[in-house]
Amino acid sequence: MDHHFASSWLKSLSNKLESLAEWSWVAERQGTTNTHRQLFREFFSAPFQKTLALVDEQKKGDFLHIIEKNLHKFEPKTQQFPLGSLCALLQHGKDSKITQEKVSAWVDFILDRLMRSPTTASEVAEECLSAPFQRLLPVMRAQLRDSLADGLGEHVLPHLDQALQKRLLDGLGVETPASGTPLGTPLLPERIEALVVKCTEELNSWFVSAPRFPATPLALADALARAEHPLLRFFTAVRQPQKKEAFLVAVALCLQSLRQRFSWMRITEPVLERLSHDLQNRLFFVQNKGPVMDFWFTDRMKKYNSEANARIVAIFAQPGVPKLEPLKALLLPLFPQNEDGPGDWLQVDSPSKVADVVLEWLVEGSSIYLPPHCLWRDTLLSLLRRTGRWLEVDATGSVRLAAVSGGLPPLPPPPPGAASPKGDLPSAESPEGDVDNLIDLLMKEALTPLSPDMRSMVQKIGHGVYRVSGKEVTLHTISGNLYAYRIGDSVQHKPVKTLLIEEGLMAPEEERTGAPASNAPPVDTSSVARIAQISQQTSAMGAKTAGSSVGTLPFGLGRPVPPVVTPLPAPDPKALISKRVEAATRAADVAKQVLRRQIDFEDEEKLRKLLLKGLKYDKQWSAAYQEYCVLRRVSPEAVLSAGKEFMATFVEQNLPNSINTEWAQKVIHSKDKKEKKEKKEEKNKDKKEKEQKAEKKEKKKEKKRAAEEDGAVAVDPRQVSRRT
Repeated sequence: MDHHFASSWLKSLSNKLESLAEWSWVAERQGTTNTHRQLFREFFSAPFQKTLALVDEQKKGDFLHIIEKNLHKFEPKTQQFPLGSLCALLQHGKDSKITQEKVSAWVDFILDRLMRSPTTASEVAEECLSAPFQRLLPVMRAQLRDSLADGLGEHVLPHLDQALQKRLLDGLGVETPASGTPLGTPLLPERIEALVVKCTEELNSWFVSAPRFPATPLALADALARAEHPLLRFFTAVRQPQKKEAFLVAVALCLQSLRQRFSWMRITEPVLERLSHDLQNRLFFVQNKGPVMDFWFTDRMKKYNSEANARIVAIFAQPGVPKLEPLKALLLPLFPQNEDGPGDWLQVDSPSKVADVVLEWLVEGSSIYLPPHCLWRDTLLSLLRRTGRWLEVDATGSVRLAAVSGGLPPLPPPPPGAASPKGDLPSAESPEGDVDNLIDLLMKEALTPLSPDMRSMVQKIGHGVYRVSGKEVTLHTISGNLYAYRIGDSVQHKPVKTLLIEEGLMAPEEERTGAPASNAPPVDTSSVARIAQISQQTSAMGAKTAGSSVGTLPFGLGRPVPPVVTPLPAPDPKALISKRVEAATRAADVAKQVLRRQIDFEDEEKLRKLLLKGLKYDKQWSAAYQEYCVLRRVSPEAVLSAGKEFMATFVEQNLPNSINTEWAQKVIHSKDKKEKKEKKEEKNKDKKEKEQKAEKKEKKKEKKRAAEEDGAVAVDPRQVSRRT
């Protein structure tokens, strides 16, 4: 095609435009609008673009002006806006203000059609997949593309069948059907991916800072409301699986925190309850199974932590590689340096800076994917305990730098003949540098009477945590006294001396002092001696000889020598300890059985009533509850929203100490509302039955009276006189 042929072709197109009749519904029904459709397809074809490139700018501008002059002759819904936008693009370029206004007007017209008539969703979908729309889609600016994608997601995608929905998701913005020229990534998946990433970052940021400002309940409500964007319903269209998984994990973390850590937020912001329910039904719903968020989230967390543990094992299995130096370089800036002693404790539980650094170190250079805040405390602690003695790990989930950043100070030399302490961590009996708080000081005093061999069986493994005979014991102080709060996984709350005696490390008090431990008054030994002497003289009277002086005291006192009493063998300390432990265990079991018989632990209302009454009238109960909430990391003010298991555990542990108090007896023996209601209904029923019986008796009496009166009236006095 040369310049002359291109000019003649444009002239013929101009004549067709001039002679074209105006489009109407009548002409459409009669089938006389085929020329309109042919010209419309011609203008968006590839040969037309080549023809315009062969002519000069003057002829090109004149022809485009003719199209604009005859633009009113085309169909107004699907032809006029594309042709106007095409003429502006060819005349002024895609960055021109006029072109952007034309394209924006076309998009606004499409969205307005959808809002006025949702039934046109399939027509709009076909129009968006047409060649003219695909041709002008790259011309749109980012903001206009986002508005178009949001409108299609809200008003078009939910109303389409599955086949057309997939075509619109995968084909809009990919390529022109006529020419096959690639035009970039799909519009809708690109917008969905941007929304998914933005919501994930927003929810993770809130989860890290909550409940401190600005991560307030209102901020979470806004974030969850934005997660209800219509396009996020189709988050499965995102091409990268990791982004989808990170989004779902972030939503599940925030929704689960509303049930556990931040349950009070649902009271302050009631809209969070509705948003949580809607998101579960929208993102975690499976047909015939319902919402499966809890099951899915638990399964994912197990998978992530198993992969993290496998990664840790693989790192330590590599020979000759400095495994922990990169991790140490990442962790050291997080800990405040303290030259006088160990630094401050930092939390290990996710979300925390320590957990984020460990996660970054695990993922770096590996093929596994771990989303933020997915590591459990046990996984983190198992890794941090391998990092060396420069880091001190607490069993409760805290970590800090040791006293010397390069390593812990050497242990003092053991006494002569004593076994050296075992374990990697410093022992509790070290007199220098190990006593840094009241717990260590009291523990040192409690271990003073022990032998070096026994002291070596007690080792410090963290802040307030010791290993006693292989058992992990958490200690705390109350009024200056040291108590073992937790032994292993069970809460005991016993004095530390009692623990040492039960473990066989310390002898009972009566064995150490040689005197009974009770406060009873001393026995009069002289009276006992006189009674024993008289008994001996009486039994030996017949066997004495005249000249015998055996068994008498010197200087002729004539008193017999007291008999030598063979001491009884000392009882076995381990047997005593086992008996005491067995007795204490039986007593605890009996107390629990008695408590279970008196209280129904499935009755949440009675448990809450016990908890509230105890907090109101019993100071010991209130102090125990404050400590219980601190250990569980739950706000004490959230007592009204506490779960049944939370309350049942606390009541079972502490009610035996307060079961004989007046408030506890009132609550235990108080009748439930349901029982009172049933008794009241029974009384009302009995009363009603009595009233019905009385009414029946009255009716019988009235019938009898009426019958008697009728019989008296029926007798005629004249007949009586005649008979007489």
